[in-house]
Amino acid sequence: MTAICEDPQGRSLYYFPNTSTVRDKKNQFIETETGMTDSEISLIWNLEEKNATFNIQGTSTQFKSILINSDQISFIGVINYSAILFTLYLKEQIGVYSQHSSWKPFDDGIRA
Repeated sequence: MTAICEDPQGRSLYYFPNTSTVRDKKNQFIETETGMTDSEISLIWNLEEKNATFNIQGTSTQFKSILINSDQISFIGVINYSAILFTLYLKEQIGVYSQHSSWKPFDDGIRA
């Protein structure tokens, strides 16, 4: 199975913790309507295997499938020290990407 999302559309939600170095954004959720505009996400997965190749903005890594049913397929992995959860909702044809990290470039916000 190959899933490619060119120029994803939709909302993005960012959380800036109390330790954030971004001025005036401590303990705040910030929502944007532009999502991950101008990016590309792809997932290549052999249905008989647990691992899949996940690619975002030219960075590829192996993800592991953690949930497979008729409604959704979920994968986890790590990119640039950030834990990633990626779920495909099959009937709705929607993909949800969330990134969680306290790594320095991302300690200014968590993206979901």
